[in-house]
Amino acid sequence: MSCVVFLSYFNNIYIVIKRTIIILILSPIFALGQNSFIESNKNTKWISGSKELSFLVPVPNNKNAYKSESSESYIFYIDLDNHNYSTKELKSVRDQCCMCSFTSILNTTDTLIVDYFSTDDFGNSELKVNTFFIQNNKLVQVEVINNENSIITYWER
Repeated sequence: MSCVVFLSYFNNIYIVIKRTIIILILSPIFALGQNSFIESNKNTKWISGSKELSFLVPVPNNKNAYKSESSESYIFYIDLDNHNYSTKELKSVRDQCCMCSFTSILNTTDTLIVDYFSTDDFGNSELKVNTFFIQNNKLVQVEVINNENSIITYWER
C-alpha cells in the first residue's frame, strides 16, 4: 500500500510540473495579444465640442516619446524611456525636489495615468494628474490639479 501512495504522490507532482511548464510556455503568447493603452490609442484624433485633441502623437526623432495637446492647451509629453517612475519612487523624489519636475506613467491595457509634478525655487509646487480611459467609445480624460476637484472631459472620434 505504501508503494502505491508513493507512486501516486510522484504522479501528482509530475502532473503539476507538466501543467506549470505548459502555462509558462503559453503565457508570452497570450501577453502578446494584449496591447497597452498607448499602443491601442496612439496618434488618434478626438473632439469635445469645439475642441480638438491630438492624442499620443509620436514625437519626431524619439520613437518612445508622445505628446497630447488640444486646440486650447498642451496636455502632456511623455518619454517612455525616461518617465517610468513608480508612484513610490516619485513620492521620494518629490520630497527632495527643488526647481525640478518629474513625470510618472501608468500604462495598462485599459488606462493611461500621467502624473506631472514640478516645483519652483520658492518651494511652490504643482501636481497634475491626467487619467485616460475608454468608456462607451469615448475617450474620458479626468484631470486633477493639486488634489482639488477633478475636471472630466469626454472626447469623441
